[in-house]
Amino acid sequence: MKGFFKYLTWSIIFLALYQAYRSNKISSLQLPSIFTKPVAIDSQLPFAVFPVAGAGVKDIISDWDDLRGDRLHQAIDIQAPRGTHALAVSDGIIHRVSTHELAGLYVVLHDPARDFYLYYAHLDKQLVREGQRVSAGDILGKVGDTGNAKGTVPHLHFAIRLPDQRKIDPMPYVQGPSL
Repeated sequence: MKGFFKYLTWSIIFLALYQAYRSNKISSLQLPSIFTKPVAIDSQLPFAVFPVAGAGVKDIISDWDDLRGDRLHQAIDIQAPRGTHALAVSDGIIHRVSTHELAGLYVVLHDPARDFYLYYAHLDKQLVREGQRVSAGDILGKVGDTGNAKGTVPHLHFAIRLPDQRKIDPMPYVQGPSL
């Protein structure tokens, strides 16, 4: 009987979380990835350019879904010397240039071909403006350690979001000299 009540309790918790997520009362940022809807990998991969100049997959220091306290890191972190260029991985339009307590200085590039929103965070400097059209390989900013990365090794936090705010693993989309 004890096993039944444990099963029932976890079923109720799962159902409550899932219903809250479906009704937009909580975001996918607050849910482990097992609760979020799967996203099919786009056939238009990989990106034409790696997000950090002179870097490659060997420079990724933090992976998708790494546990960070009570949340999952739904991005990749790419280490590089401070001031290294953060590059547009595809053609697009700069959607946002701003700052945030966690992200620090960040840039969001909209890739209309895939309808992705590409997040470049912890920048030392932003070198674009909202509404600006960019091409793959253009410089968006400089790698740093702003936001909650202050005092850590300089790196680019690179994430992909869909229009409905779901995040997807960038790894299948990145390429670089080490591939």
